[in-house]
Amino acid sequence: MAPLDTIADSWLSICRGEQLPDKAYIMALDQGTTGTTAVLVDSAGHSVHSASREITQIFPKPGWVEHDPVELFESCLETAGLLLETASADSSAVAAIG
Repeated sequence: MAPLDTIADSWLSICRGEQLPDKAYIMALDQGTTGTTAVLVDSAGHSVHSASREITQIFPKPGWVEHDPVELFESCLETAGLLLETASADSSAVAAIG
């Protein structure tokens, strides 16, 4: 495993665009309580496209909320696919997913 400072330096370089080609993107996925959101960030660190999808909430008892883990996984795949379609980008243009 790489030392933490090495990982941090690599991440900062990527964020600065030093290791990304001009047409490369970083895809960010956010799994929230009510939905999944995906965002493409360009090599300059700008958010260029986004897509989202709602997920089903299950309320087994008052004050409780649950989610179907398969739906969570599938929503990530579907939202990522929708994002690439909306952005007219190929998956090969994605340098990293987080």
